[in-house]
Amino acid sequence: MRLIILAAGYGGRLTPATDSTPKALLELGGGITILDRQLDAAKECGIDQVRVVIGYEAEQIETRLAERSDLGLDIGIFYNPFYRTTNNLVSIWMARSAMDEDFVFLNGDDIFRPSVLRELLQTTGDITAVIARKSLYDADDAKVVTDGPALVRFGKDIPLDEADGELIGMCAVRDAGRLEFIRILDRVIRDPALRDGPPHYLALFQGLVESGHPPGFHEVPSDAWAEIDFQMDLDFVRANMTRFDD
Repeated sequence: MRLIILAAGYGGRLTPATDSTPKALLELGGGITILDRQLDAAKECGIDQVRVVIGYEAEQIETRLAERSDLGLDIGIFYNPFYRTTNNLVSIWMARSAMDEDFVFLNGDDIFRPSVLRELLQTTGDITAVIARKSLYDADDAKVVTDGPALVRFGKDIPLDEADGELIGMCAVRDAGRLEFIRILDRVIRDPALRDGPPHYLALFQGLVESGHPPGFHEVPSDAWAEIDFQMDLDFVRANMTRFDD
């Protein structure tokens, strides 16, 4: 299984912390960065191939990856030159050539217990997204609606009282699911309205539903992960790092 980390973004909502530092390299304590936590989890879970999509302050991330040679991982890099004007849908597409074998893609601003990734690797569906449920959702959450074992609706615009969970930004793609995933990815990336607009990779998931291939899901506790979008998110994670240990 290969891990694809989407770490190209600027992280504008975290300024001034990201004025000269990519979000993936924000320190969480003890010199450990978001990227370090993700690489360490990959190693712990038995993943030996990692591909990282970079963009903003790319050289800094390349340097950090070189410094983590101690992990013995096979690490490759893809560059998204459009990181300032597009979104993670384009970053996923930039890594398309890494989808020649089963893979997990992961947002570069996610912090999670290693068990979240370990449990995802133990699932068997051909496309399995990780979700979490909580009592209240906000307008920026990547919300989903479920139907039995499948995810059937995706969108930040899903009414808050209709949401059954939110995507945490981690998804495993295997076997025949890879071909369908790539087919829909290629179709969606050609639509400028989706490529450049807010829907980002949610449009890819919705396209899978419309093609008759709805993703399955693996549910994790809401306190097993965190997304770092704002300074308050970063402050919370720094103050509660032990929460994300197994």
